[in-house]
Amino acid sequence: MNKIEFKFKNALKLQEKKEYAKALKILIPLAQNGFSKAQRILGESYLQGIGVNININKSIFWFTKASEQNDAVSFYWLGFIYEPGMDIKGMEIKIKNHDKSKKFYELAVKFFQKDAEDADAEAMRWLAICYQTGSGITQNFEKAIYWFERALEHGNLFAANDLFTIYSQKGTPWYDEQKARGFYDKLKRTKSQVVYEK
Repeated sequence: MNKIEFKFKNALKLQEKKEYAKALKILIPLAQNGFSKAQRILGESYLQGIGVNININKSIFWFTKASEQNDAVSFYWLGFIYEPGMDIKGMEIKIKNHDKSKKFYELAVKFFQKDAEDADAEAMRWLAICYQTGSGITQNFEKAIYWFERALEHGNLFAANDLFTIYSQKGTPWYDEQKARGFYDKLKRTKSQVVYEK
């Protein structure tokens, strides 16, 4: 792990501890120096109000910077921001643009697919989310489940939470209480913070 990656990992740990001011002191210089992962995290922070006030313009700015380096998750978030019908706090309706949203989602899928085939667990999960929501690709729950399962096999516990959610939705073809309970128990055993309490 190089020095930049080390600093970035420390910033993420500080965010997890809710020490946002300390995290930002690390993330902002990294982002200003062109580190795409830090740029993406700042975009997410301004989008969701994590340690900062929600600021859609700053969110778009940092996601755009990261996307210029082909950061797939940033493409996804830009698609999300511009998607008509998405109710985002602090977002002005006039910024919505279907064509922009579609373009960014499709770019996200392109890079998720490439990275997923290279056994990148995070990309597998994001590709599954795209199949689940029909973002940039035709909606397909079977493929979503397939990629969530692949992501989990490669160590992404968030995918277990996603599978738990899918299998616990009553009234859908995928409802399976036994499978849902299995993923829920797996999350509890690992003491994962992404467990949904039932």
